[in-house]
Amino acid sequence: MVKNLIKAPLLAIFFAALLFVAGEFIPYSEEYLAAAAESGFSAGLFGAVCLLGFALFIAAVMAAGYAGAEKAGIKTALSLSVPLIGAAWAVPAAQSLLYPENAGVHSRGDAVISGGFYIACTVLAVVLFLINYKTKAPPEDTAPVNPKIPKPREPIITYKLNAVQLIVKVVVSPLIFTVLFLFSWYFLFWSVDAVRAFYGGTEENLKFLGTMATVFQEMDWMVMLALVQGLAYTLLSLPLLFLFKAKRVLYIVLTVLMYLTGVVWMYVPSPLMPDPVRLWGCIHMAALLIVYGTLMALLLSMCFTKNVELPPEEPKPVKKGRRPAAPANSEPDVLPGVSAKNAAGVVSNTISGKI
Repeated sequence: MVKNLIKAPLLAIFFAALLFVAGEFIPYSEEYLAAAAESGFSAGLFGAVCLLGFALFIAAVMAAGYAGAEKAGIKTALSLSVPLIGAAWAVPAAQSLLYPENAGVHSRGDAVISGGFYIACTVLAVVLFLINYKTKAPPEDTAPVNPKIPKPREPIITYKLNAVQLIVKVVVSPLIFTVLFLFSWYFLFWSVDAVRAFYGGTEENLKFLGTMATVFQEMDWMVMLALVQGLAYTLLSLPLLFLFKAKRVLYIVLTVLMYLTGVVWMYVPSPLMPDPVRLWGCIHMAALLIVYGTLMALLLSMCFTKNVELPPEEPKPVKKGRRPAAPANSEPDVLPGVSAKNAAGVVSNTISGKI
């Protein structure tokens, strides 16, 4: 893993450059460009540092993922890149894709076009990760082989999937996400005065139950969006589950880090969201995804049962050229006192008629 992390900064610089160039050439809608010009937005040096930090975060997460994988290949690359692309670009854009009327000036077209540009940059970065990062190599057996000492039997470890448990947990996951989302949204986001003022909410901070009643009556789209996002996050964690079914801790950590990629991108300055609103949005989503990612990854990992079996013992080889020893109570082949030479003479005399 250390070798991969050493390469991560250089790969992150290349990835950040791709994202910067893509951001300059994305054909945003006229409404989006007008809103950006009206705000007088300028990312400046801070924006460049945040962009580089986002690229470095992804490069480090992928470095840890490849270091924990048993072998490289298309299967490993897809298992790591699909959750990355989905959590970084697809799920955060769900509001603009499903409910563009509630997404402000960031229209559905803006979400599709910008997402396509950034996904293309991420795919190029994934190719670089696949080429440069190393997987966990199996240890080499350098011990001298002694033919007189039998090799120890290594246990055979298999993992059995309980499909019913997996399906039930996937189906229930959107409900868990929605409940956690509403609590996080209210206590860590909507209760902030600057946030309510930005979104045109009431100056008075209503109590939790009153706010939830308003959400279900007038903002039911937000509940539906939370259900969709919860299911999407769970499905995105399944490739990691099958890749790291033997490494529960690594699977949980990587799942949470993959979920947080979209939050890190959200912290990059935007012309459509003031800094305080963006900061509290990051805090609210980070707390939500850390709790939800840890909980769901733990529950999903329990769908696999570990079985350990010893292989059957190999039969001992019989040495050729030696007659097996006779049992202690067996009868002798010849009478006592009769040698092989005397026995041959007796047989010869019998045949010749002398006896």
